[in-house]
This record gives sequence, C-alpha cells and structure tokens, in this order.
Amino acid sequence: MIVTTTPSVEGRMIRQYLGIVGGAGMLIAEFKWGIAAQDTESEKTLEGARQQAVRALAARAEALGADAVVGVSFDWEQITARSVVLATGTAVALSALK
Repeated sequence: MIVTTTPSVEGRMIRQYLGIVGGAGMLIAEFKWGIAAQDTESEKTLEGARQQAVRALAARAEALGADAVVGVSFDWEQITARSVVLATGTAVALSALK
C-alpha cells in the first residue's frame, strides 16, 4: 500500500477515487512538548502513534480495494489525559504500471 502526502503517485494515474479514509494512533504515555531541547523519548512516542495511525488508515483503504492513499495529512487531538494522532487521506485505485 502506497501512503503519501502528495496529491498523486509519480508514474501512476489515479483510476478511481474510493473515498476519504482515516486512522488514529493513541499516545498512552504523558506527552510533553519541549521547545529548547529534543526529547528523544517523546519523539519515539509520537512516531509510534503516527505509524499506528498510518497502519489503521492503510487497512481501511485496503478494505475499499485501494492501491494507495494520497494527500495524507496529520493532526493531533487532546482527549482527557491522552493525545491522539489522526491521519486522513484519499483512498485511490491506480492504473497498472507501464
């Protein structure tokens, strides 16, 4: 499954738009935003949640028969003491490779 933030997949034509799909990844641990110094533990936690969101997004696209998800964007929401990373994009069917 191709997942990209770009509006298309280079070298492939979009044959059909199958719909908007989304996925979420939960940040279980307390997440602190730091400006001055890099916090590698927080970065790992955020990256894990982002990957979880992309896996969920790709699974929903695959269930629609998609070859790719284009125009993917990320957001995050605070829900009580936890944060959620959200990924959304458009599931598409691509033309065959030349």
